[in-house]
Amino acid sequence: MGLRIRNRSKSKEASKWATILPLLIGCLFFSGCGPDIESEDARERMKAVPGLKDPEIINRVALTDPNEYVRLEAIKRVRDQETLGQVALNDPSELARFNALFFLEDQSALEQVAETESSDKLRYDAVTRVTSQAVLARIAKNDSVSSNREAAIERLTDQEALLDIALKDRNRRARQMAAHRITDEATALRFTLNSREGELAVSTLGHISDSTKFLEIALTAHTQRARSFALDKIESTEAIFQVAMENRMTRVAAKAAGRISDPTLLDQIAIGAKTAAAREAAIDRLEPGPILARVAVGEKDDALKRKAVERYLDQSAFGQKKYPEIGYTAVSLSDSFSEYVKLIAIQSIANNPLLDRIARQSEEKPIRRQAVSQMTDDGLLMALANERDIVKFNDVRGLAAEHVTDSELRKELLEQGRTRLYILRSTNSQELISEYSKSNHRDSIREAVVSRLNDQKRLAEIALDPGTMFDRASTSLRWAAIARLEDQEVLAQLAQNDDDFQIRGPATRRITNKAVLKQIAEEDEHGEVRAEARNALEIIEAREIEAMRDQAKLLELAESDAAAYKRAAATRNLESVEVLERLAKQDEAWQVRAVAVEKIRDEELLKSIVFEDESWQVRRGAIRAISDQEILKQVVRSDPARANKGEALARIEDEDVKADLILRVNDNELSRYGLSLIEHPKPFVKLALLSEDTEIRELALMKAQFPELLNAMAQWEPHPHMRELALLFSDDEALIRQQAKLDPAASVRLSTLNRINDDAFILERVMNDQSPTVRLAGVDLLTRPEDLETAARNGFYENTRSAAIAALKSQKNRPLADTIEAETNARLEEIASTSDEDKLLELSLRGDLDVLQLAAVEKLASPSSLETVASQSTYFRVLAAALSRIDDPDSLATLQSSAAYKGMRIAAAVKSGTRNWESVFAEGNSSQTSLADALATVALFSELPSDVIKEVEYSCLRLIKQGDETRIPEMTQLLHKFGTKSLAEDYLNCGQSDLNSAAVEWARSRGYQISTGGGSGRARWGSG
Repeated sequence: MGLRIRNRSKSKEASKWATILPLLIGCLFFSGCGPDIESEDARERMKAVPGLKDPEIINRVALTDPNEYVRLEAIKRVRDQETLGQVALNDPSELARFNALFFLEDQSALEQVAETESSDKLRYDAVTRVTSQAVLARIAKNDSVSSNREAAIERLTDQEALLDIALKDRNRRARQMAAHRITDEATALRFTLNSREGELAVSTLGHISDSTKFLEIALTAHTQRARSFALDKIESTEAIFQVAMENRMTRVAAKAAGRISDPTLLDQIAIGAKTAAAREAAIDRLEPGPILARVAVGEKDDALKRKAVERYLDQSAFGQKKYPEIGYTAVSLSDSFSEYVKLIAIQSIANNPLLDRIARQSEEKPIRRQAVSQMTDDGLLMALANERDIVKFNDVRGLAAEHVTDSELRKELLEQGRTRLYILRSTNSQELISEYSKSNHRDSIREAVVSRLNDQKRLAEIALDPGTMFDRASTSLRWAAIARLEDQEVLAQLAQNDDDFQIRGPATRRITNKAVLKQIAEEDEHGEVRAEARNALEIIEAREIEAMRDQAKLLELAESDAAAYKRAAATRNLESVEVLERLAKQDEAWQVRAVAVEKIRDEELLKSIVFEDESWQVRRGAIRAISDQEILKQVVRSDPARANKGEALARIEDEDVKADLILRVNDNELSRYGLSLIEHPKPFVKLALLSEDTEIRELALMKAQFPELLNAMAQWEPHPHMRELALLFSDDEALIRQQAKLDPAASVRLSTLNRINDDAFILERVMNDQSPTVRLAGVDLLTRPEDLETAARNGFYENTRSAAIAALKSQKNRPLADTIEAETNARLEEIASTSDEDKLLELSLRGDLDVLQLAAVEKLASPSSLETVASQSTYFRVLAAALSRIDDPDSLATLQSSAAYKGMRIAAAVKSGTRNWESVFAEGNSSQTSLADALATVALFSELPSDVIKEVEYSCLRLIKQGDETRIPEMTQLLHKFGTKSLAEDYLNCGQSDLNSAAVEWARSRGYQISTGGGSGRARWGSG
């Protein structure tokens, strides 16, 4: 920009007016000729304001002048707070309100401005000068602008208001500001407990001095951080333990558990803490003992269970103990275990009387035969061989005869027609064999001995003799002779000339003359015989090639012959590593590749074959040559062929690794094989605790032989079969008694009761056990007449008394048994003849025998008495009898709330019409307890709609799967009242002894016969 030269004269003129103008203005004001405040010209009024002296005029101008700038000039001179307040609240000009607010000090007006002013800035200015806590609280909570709310919070001291803002405000900064201004201890505690922001929640902890409040925070605060900070301030071991047990926040609970050192408290945390994290922290510090064993056995969380097992295995000393043979015997005779488990159990028994007991008592043929095959006592074997009960013992009689070793006893058995065959089948006497191979003996006898005959002349005679038209030699007899025959001329004669192709084929199979075989392969009229000849030729040619040593010839055959069997035979003696490796990878015939793989040693090539070859036989050959443990583990996990998995498993060196692989394979047969490869107890313990396959767990437990594990599993194992197995081998008498009395599974109580020799204990179980099967088994174990008398006279249940009376009669105590029966009948007759309502009511509720209670309730006449029985009794058969006679609506209404038995409460509602069956079963489907109650309700009725009966059957199946034994009596009644053949078969096959007995009784009462076959078995007990 250029320079400019200004006119100097003009500058002087301007300077002159600049000096004169103020003087003129001043003259106007002070000479009485100044501006008028009433002028219509705003500029005049503007000029007049500075000269105003009267406060009222100034206030009026500030409030009413229509010109904004005039009002502004006046506001500067206003000192009246009311006027300033009116302007600040009402002036349409924001600038005017601002100026008024600048001078305003009146709190009432400031509060109104702070809450109602439309301008965010003016509200802010007002807020910064407001002192009312109530107003500040409202602004802090409600103002639309965050800066205004924050300004209010900065001046707020009301602890309740600050707490509300700190917990609820939508703006994080506002919540932080409010939290930092909380100073009251009670308010700080409430904020810490209720805040959902960890960082903020701990900001008020410094204001809490009452140490007892830290436990409350550690247990109930919403944030993990607050609980954790509070936990750090807790010093009491009891309080820390409470946090570990009750806290549901994982990190806090685990942190608390980590601070506990008392072993007793750690035990409790490991079992009962509400979070898995706390239990895990405790498990990490548990020492070997009953509690760690309990966790390892009974923990439901899979991860925790595995951790407990690993720690248990790492720290426990595994001293093996030989289990008593009686335990294996009990397994073999139990209904609870699979056939395979029983067979393994029998293999551990050497005691001949025990084996004899199994052979005689087992219901399963393979079990009986295995027991006999292990017997060495000739006396017991002779007794079995001579058993006259052919129906029951036919399958073991002959086997027993075969195992007799004494020569004189064998001669005796040889003279008996029913055992002769078995003696001949096991004899080594060629003289005896030759004698019984003659045609004057039965074909079954001759077949048995011919298969052991060495006399080639006799064999040829038998093989060549087709018999006559009316007495033909059996084909199987001739087969037996041909299988032992070595004379090639006789074999050729049979192969070429016999009329029966079933004889020509086996004879051809044993011929070694290639010319004869070629002729048969070309000329025989039957395809199967020609195929036998071709196969025999291939075998002979392969053997010839395998005998060759010329590497050049072998190489030519291996690489170019069209026949796979010849290439495979040549490969077997081939020495060229390069060719073998090429054949192993490239030959199209798996037989050739398999032979080549057996001869190569290149680990990398073998590894590629293991994972790439399509033939499992070839892969198996490579697996056998590999020693890399990681590769072998991969094979077990991923190879599709079970045989290859087993091959790799056998080559795994570490038994702990074997056990881990068995846990992963999900293949029962492979797992069984893996178990046979393990010798040390530690892997067996792991498998017994962690396998998901019950059979594998049972087998592993039998092999673990570890007493501490047995005791833990007997008490805490969820699966009843495993508890039963543990108890069968345990020698802890106190534990056996405990489980015989308290175990929730009748099958466990039953098998355990058999191990107890205390008559008083058995009698107590007979009198009190809830399971009919256990009670009846107990009666069978009672031997003293006085105990049987007690059971017969005082047993509450009729079936218990009947069994005891039958036992007394079998002991030749019939007079005593008759007396007891007569006494019971007399008491029943007394009830039948009485009309004493009070006596009948007392008997209905507290009669010492079931039949007395039932007879009494049937005689009750008073509706109030029936209502009392229905309200107080818990014996469902009495309740059913009472309910059938109650029709009064008031009584039914009362029972809906007063009955002690829940099924009665529901039944009264159904009978009164308050509820329908649909709602009962809808509720039953919601939980296991409700389902049991629904079925208990149904058992009280004698008639049901058809659609309800169908629902009953479905619900029974569900309850079977749940394994709840509390409703066995009701389920038994449901079968007898409403059951179908299918439901009876379900009970029969479900695996629960009481339901099985109920099904047998149901079938017998209806004329059915029970046999093996394809019966209904829709649910297994406790299967989930």
